[in-house]
Amino acid sequence: MQKLKLTLGILMVAALFTPLSQCSHSRKENSLPPPLKTGWQKIFPRSDEYANYDYGATRLEASLGGVLTLLTFAWPLGLAFVGRRVRGKRRAWIFYALELLLCAGSAWMIYAISEGGTRLWGAYFAFALVTLYALAALWDFFGSVFGERPRSSGASPPNHPSGSSG
Repeated sequence: MQKLKLTLGILMVAALFTPLSQCSHSRKENSLPPPLKTGWQKIFPRSDEYANYDYGATRLEASLGGVLTLLTFAWPLGLAFVGRRVRGKRRAWIFYALELLLCAGSAWMIYAISEGGTRLWGAYFAFALVTLYALAALWDFFGSVFGERPRSSGASPPNHPSGSSG
């Protein structure tokens, strides 16, 4: 599960550079239609006189909104590294519960960032990554709460409960 979380964390940082939403400008009646876009421009469009495109990376600045945007997309990568040390500890469920809360906060923030216009594929990509990370955190959470407890001694239990060999 840790490798999955690490991969999802890397993809969340990459999602900063995907188009999240599009806001179209109002056009006059006699204006020309927008020019045709190349394939690359359809995937990663640029703002022009017809529409503005919102990317997460363009929101990164020295302000509260910029810091929140960075945290929204970067925390999964950081916690994926920290999660390796937490795994198997007595109170690991607290860490996994924190991950679930952060997933909810990231989903809300991505929704808020992309709410101003038409959502594009980058927003849905980020939603999918957050959902997958939340499922992985949920798996770890239930595994730490209801799963096998770490043993304090190095002895392993006998193979047969009756104790007979043979």
